[in-house]
Amino acid sequence: FRNTSIGQYSYIEIPDRDELDLESSITIQGWLKGPDNGVTFGRLINKGGDWWQNGYSINYSTDGTLHFELFNSTTNEHGWLRYGVKLSNWTRFTATWDHIDGYMKLFINGELVSSNTTFSGPIGLTKQKLNFGRSATRGGYANASISQIKIWDYALPNSAIKNSFDKSNDLLDGNALAIWDFNLNNDGVLFCKNNPSLSGTLNNINLLKSESGNDMIMS
Repeated sequence: FRNTSIGQYSYIEIPDRDELDLESSITIQGWLKGPDNGVTFGRLINKGGDWWQNGYSINYSTDGTLHFELFNSTTNEHGWLRYGVKLSNWTRFTATWDHIDGYMKLFINGELVSSNTTFSGPIGLTKQKLNFGRSATRGGYANASISQIKIWDYALPNSAIKNSFDKSNDLLDGNALAIWDFNLNNDGVLFCKNNPSLSGTLNNINLLKSESGNDMIMS
């Protein structure tokens, strides 16, 4: 989604449910595009995780870096992977982490671009609700367009991430914990394709057709 004017606070909020308490491994994937004019910024996908809060998050900084963060307040461990990427065009990101090897990885359009950060884990648990477009506790409303968010409760292998960018993979999607297909929305609700209990509420936003006309986006 995108904030289109000052004072317009737009976001999607997903209920806090046990399925989203991911401690030992995670994959987060989605599509992003910056505004046509101005600098991209904001909290994109947040269930805690940013600024020393238990949980996990994906954020974008005004310095042009995409951030993948994990945090555990008991061990005081902060995993923070950053990578510079322009969002002038639609870009698919995939962030993965697994406790076995400990590496946080970031993929852009199917290609591994960074894996130089480790996190021992586990990911700290939080009662914060998962939000798209802001942090539930810190705001940081994003001005980027967002679409087709997916989460797995395991780290996707490199080959699956690359191959699924080149060609959709129904089996891979079938194994996902949650897929928020932005085409599936009605009366202020964004439906979770494979787990209805994780359907979210639309707040102060309208979902729009993408430039291609094929997908709905938060903008």
